[in-house]
Amino acid sequence: MRTVPKWRVICCGVAIAVIVSGCQSGDQTAAPLPTCPGSATSDYGLGNALNAAVPKLSALPHRVATGTGTVIAVDGAAAPLRVAITVCGDGLDDTALKDVASTLGIAIADGSLLGTEVGGLSVELQPANKVAQAAPFVAKNFTPTAVLADLRQNWVISTN
Repeated sequence: MRTVPKWRVICCGVAIAVIVSGCQSGDQTAAPLPTCPGSATSDYGLGNALNAAVPKLSALPHRVATGTGTVIAVDGAAAPLRVAITVCGDGLDDTALKDVASTLGIAIADGSLLGTEVGGLSVELQPANKVAQAAPFVAKNFTPTAVLADLRQNWVISTN
């Protein structure tokens, strides 16, 4: 039987402890993602658009989760689709809500089945009971390179 020198066992134990502690996240204070009931319909690719928005939503200062998302078709309208999305989060002022709505708007405008077909977009913030509305929703304003601060003028905030 081969014996392992004691110093090797100690060094390996220290190296493993350093490696494991290095894998822990440095930011232990991040708020948990809020829960938001419901899910987005797959109609017209809305679910895919919302999934595409998740990384950019995560980069915003306030954490939000998406909930119910629906698409309604309006007969005879030039841009016949109306999209409504519920998001959940705390501490968002009107500017932050407009940034969340704009981030979702960019993903919707970029959607192959939604895009220029969307004539109205509303984003409801719960539990604050606020709604950001872009009616009309002008997809060409919501490009992937658009600056969120520039998109804020597209939104009107109301309270339910």
